[in-house]
Amino acid sequence: MTALKYLFRFDAGSSYGLGHFSRSIALAKKILKEQPEAQIDILSDATSYMKEQKKQLPFNVILGEQLNEKILLKYVKNIKPDVLFFDKAIERRKNRICDLTRYTKLRLGHDCRKEATWADEVIMPAAHIDKNNLPFLQ
Repeated sequence: MTALKYLFRFDAGSSYGLGHFSRSIALAKKILKEQPEAQIDILSDATSYMKEQKKQLPFNVILGEQLNEKILLKYVKNIKPDVLFFDKAIERRKNRICDLTRYTKLRLGHDCRKEATWADEVIMPAAHIDKNNLPFLQ
């Protein structure tokens, strides 16, 4: 059986907080424990916090500047992950999210508004849920 590839997209540091980091790393470690052959890549802004964490994490950490969904799509096309875990505020453009779902399974973990209906799955919803934008919760 071929090892699955996972890509995690989140930001962490003084401007973002550490919630995205904590949730994503806990999930990535759990996957690696259950699937030791899995390939796990992390894509994050190059904050000083993430530069330090990169040295300690057992994953391939890719750091960039001014990352957005257009850049993320390029990484997804290049890395070809089986699953993308996305835990951060997202651009509110349906076409960007739907573009991602053409190339990978998309799991949202944050900022669940109407975008939640465009993803393959929503996990660990954040405290930022606006139930008015999620008709299936009403």
